[in-house]
Amino acid sequence: MRKVLAYGSTFLCAFFTLVSSGSAQHVTILDTVYVPSGYAEGQLLASVYIPAKPNGAGVVLTHGISATRKQMDIWCDTLAARGYVAMTIDYYDITNTSHGGYPKPVRAFKTAVQFLRRNASRFGISTANRIGGIGLSQGSIVWGQTVIWDNDYEFFQTDSTISDRLDALVTLYGLFDTNHFLTSSQPLETWLTTYFQANPALRSTKGDCIANFRNITSPVLLLHGTADPVLPYLQSVQLDDSILANGGSAELRLFQGAGHEFDLNSTEDAFTASGLIAKDTVLAFFRRTLESSGPTFVYAEASPSAPGEFRLFDNYPNPFNPTTEIQFTIVNRLLTIIKVFDVLGREVATLVNEVKEPGSYTVEFNASSLASGVYFYRLSAGQYAECRKMIVMK
Repeated sequence: MRKVLAYGSTFLCAFFTLVSSGSAQHVTILDTVYVPSGYAEGQLLASVYIPAKPNGAGVVLTHGISATRKQMDIWCDTLAARGYVAMTIDYYDITNTSHGGYPKPVRAFKTAVQFLRRNASRFGISTANRIGGIGLSQGSIVWGQTVIWDNDYEFFQTDSTISDRLDALVTLYGLFDTNHFLTSSQPLETWLTTYFQANPALRSTKGDCIANFRNITSPVLLLHGTADPVLPYLQSVQLDDSILANGGSAELRLFQGAGHEFDLNSTEDAFTASGLIAKDTVLAFFRRTLESSGPTFVYAEASPSAPGEFRLFDNYPNPFNPTTEIQFTIVNRLLTIIKVFDVLGREVATLVNEVKEPGSYTVEFNASSLASGVYFYRLSAGQYAECRKMIVMK
């Protein structure tokens, strides 16, 4: 089927193909170009994955320098299978002197968000127009420079009639301090010098995420491997600490021993074991930040591959009112129990009490019937047990 959509003063030639998402619903893939009004760099390529039963939210995905189209398809398929309208874009990378220099990639990201909002009704995005972003490597670098400047239409030359603000952002192995990037990597220094070649002063001012982190109004999830040889994980730690210190919303997930691009297996075109955990973490994050409704008590989703160790993670958000989510991983098939206790050790809720297959899970806890205060949640599975603290604040 062929369809023509209008965007600003341009037209989009849309080619639809019905495919199976590999999950519970069918997905329509729209391969197209978009040339927003005022965007002097020319047309950009995009693919939009439109689920048959959208959940009302959209996500813009941006690749790294070495990412393949197939790798982006994996993330888009995963999101569309859960009801998200997923849009992946091709944009000029930071090694391209003529087209990749700051602020042009930021402009491309902002116009992609505006593209989804302008076409929200066509794609099944709700009237709330909730849009999230996911960036891989270089994609995370540019998202970091994007999320600090909501609706700065004049500087980035974008459409002033449509908001470009993200409702949630996920970064995988990104870099956010372009002035002091905590590495001696010569290629990285060369790339950044090229990226800011038109105006070197912007590297430590307008174009630096850490220098402007106080402007971030969106919740941010940062994922990084501790053995990343390209973009050091301390970059994600630094941004997470900065956002939290400023009273913002941030969550950090470090993957011990994982390197750069740890989430996808390029030879098999599939998620790695760590990538499966990252995927579930991202889906849980978007569920609480982008979706307007969902189950009120327990939500669980199993990873199809076993993680390497038992883990009980900090709940998010914390403090919370009235709901929070708890992520945990199970290595062996075991009776798994998660209970909540008050400060006197009295049991106040049982969240999980069943045999679980190996995998990564997320459970939601609703504390609407409890008073404000400190509570503890405990995971026990076989000989493994761990307890963490959470705070109900009403």
